[in-house]
Order: sequence, then C-alpha cells, then structure tokens
Amino acid sequence: MTWLPRFPQISVALLAALGPGCVTVVPMQTASVVAPGAYRLSGSATLSTWCSVSLDPAHNCNAGFAGGVPLPEARVGARHGLQGGFDLGSSLQAEVSVGRGYQLGLYADAKKEVWERETPAGHRQLLSVAPGLGYTAYEITSGSSGSGVGVLDAALPVYFGHQSGNLEWVAGAKYIERFIFTDVDGDGRRELLPLGELAVSVGLFAGGATKFGVELAYQSGVDRPWGGLFNISAGVLWDVGLADAPAPAEE
Repeated sequence: MTWLPRFPQISVALLAALGPGCVTVVPMQTASVVAPGAYRLSGSATLSTWCSVSLDPAHNCNAGFAGGVPLPEARVGARHGLQGGFDLGSSLQAEVSVGRGYQLGLYADAKKEVWERETPAGHRQLLSVAPGLGYTAYEITSGSSGSGVGVLDAALPVYFGHQSGNLEWVAGAKYIERFIFTDVDGDGRRELLPLGELAVSVGLFAGGATKFGVELAYQSGVDRPWGGLFNISAGVLWDVGLADAPAPAEE
C-alpha cells in the first residue's frame, strides 16, 4: 500500500485527534483471576490528563478537540472465573465529546495466572497474561458533516500482582496492535492503517468482595514513546457467587 511511507510518525496521539477523546484499549483489572464459578462485575471511568511527556500546553489532551468538550470514558464489564487459574472477561466502553463526536467500543479477553509464589511474609505474588481483542467505532463531526473511523485492537497484557491482606498492587505492560479503517487519502475509500503501541500501568485494588481500584497508565506509539497519553482510571469491582464457587483443586 503506497500510503504507509507518507505516515511514518502516526501514533496514539493522532488516534486521539481523530476521535472524540483518548481511549483505553485494555480495561483496568487485577492481576489475579476471578474465583472459579464466580462472576465479577465492574464499572470504571477514565480521564486522559495529558498527551505526551512534553510540558508544551499544546499537548493537553483537549487541544485536538477544538469546538468539543471531551467527557471521561465510561466502561462496564463482567468476568467469569474458571478452573485452573483462568477467567474470561468482556467490557463495553463509551466516550462523548460534546459538539465533536463519540466513540463506542467492545473488548474481550482471557486471563491466565502463569506463575505464583508466597513471600516469607506470607504475601502472594503472581504473574498473569491476558490476550484480548477489541473494536472501537468513532463518529467524528465537523460542522454539518461527519465521518466514521473503525479500529480493531489485538492486545497482549502482562500483569504482576502483589497481594497483602485486602490489597492487590498491580504493575502491567501491554503491547497493542491497532488496525485503523479510515479514508487515508481522501478518495472515498477506507484503507487499513496498522499501528503498534506500548503501554505501562500501575494500580491498586482494595477490598474483599467489593473492591475499589485506581490505575495510572501511559500509552504511546512504538515509534514515538514520548508522544503518548497519560490515563487515570478509577472504578469498583463486585464479586458475586463467591459462596457457591468451588474451591480451587489441590495440586
């Protein structure tokens, strides 16, 4: 495709400018999986506070949305625990920029605990991977006209968790391959634009069956590591069905 060399500097910041706001591809979550047989319901909100590590005010996340007022991204989700340190999850996210457009997205993943140990202090540490797929539809308005952009995401997050009592500290690293379907050349035909992105995050979840969580994440294009997005997320997770969930099998 001849258009690829014309866009060597495209990164996540451009995607933010195309849509109504900054989007989190992978939802905030614990490193640990849901107990077998139980369900976890969640609700969260994400605010993009700054685009790039530059102190230039032009990189404020609102700068690309002239004429619009971006609202925080809202996400609801559910997970189901299976045997063998494994669970499945899906979530739906939406974000609106008043006067500019909106985005709607769906994401699904499978998480597996691949390593764990107990520290001398009796705390649990674990490592998990959670490959997932998602799709986000953007509707962008400009005056009386509008255009749509579709983005297919394939993500591979890796999480490290440290559990102490009712606290779980989580550090994450994610690789995301984004495939944007848009009219690149202005010829009326949609083309496929692939973008590779990296993200890192730190978070804390507190509570038992009801958990409150916060997360700080940074996401950028592979080719422009200093031109990404800072996202702050906060949410609540409810575990249901724990009393009826079977105990993990003894190894």
